[in-house]
Amino acid sequence: MMKLESLELWEEKDLFTEHSENDKGFVCCIKGTVYDGKISLSEFLVSDSIRDTVKYELDTLCIFLQGEKAEHLLRSASDMNNFCRDKMRDHIPYSFNRECWGFRAVGEEYIWYLALTPWNSKRHFSIYCYDRAKLISALAAEKDLPEYCYGVLKFTGERILIYYGMSDFEVFPQYGGNMAENRDYADEKNAELNLSVEQVSAMENGAIYGWNTPMADPHNYDENGHFFEAEAITEKGRKR
Repeated sequence: MMKLESLELWEEKDLFTEHSENDKGFVCCIKGTVYDGKISLSEFLVSDSIRDTVKYELDTLCIFLQGEKAEHLLRSASDMNNFCRDKMRDHIPYSFNRECWGFRAVGEEYIWYLALTPWNSKRHFSIYCYDRAKLISALAAEKDLPEYCYGVLKFTGERILIYYGMSDFEVFPQYGGNMAENRDYADEKNAELNLSVEQVSAMENGAIYGWNTPMADPHNYDENGHFFEAEAITEKGRKR
């Protein structure tokens, strides 16, 4: 099931472009308008090998964005404006310093980034499609983190599966809250992935406290997974 989300990573603000890097899994860009409940999309080019998959998820996305769970975002320009106007923190850079809001929706195969400009009658929105696995892997690698890891939820002791940059993590309550037992399981699975304690600690805390916080940086942990304040940078660029 799709979910409309705010951006979790600062780096995601750079993905709203049709000239994105292919090594990050960029697939295509779709531009469109919406009038009287009808969405009009521009033609987009994708390879024949993935066209059906992209088309299926795009159709699912459009239906979702017109529905109640997305507050009828793509039902009309007025609905889009009502959805956006109080979301100051969801602005992304746009040419000529005009207002543009950015969100994402995560599908099974792709991540869809929505740039919303309800004031632009010629293009109410743009949608940028990325291969989910390739994008998350590339973004995680930039931070020296894995695409995913196993962990333990510190507040309940439950077993969890964490994907880098995602707003939610998968919880397995059926295995109970035995923290020691679930930690042994996570350590074993993470060892198979060749992950360090520092990486796992950053993933566990990044999923809780935010992927843009110091808690999500593996370089801020020692070999025992203890967080410490890394050397800060002053406004003049000097370490203190």
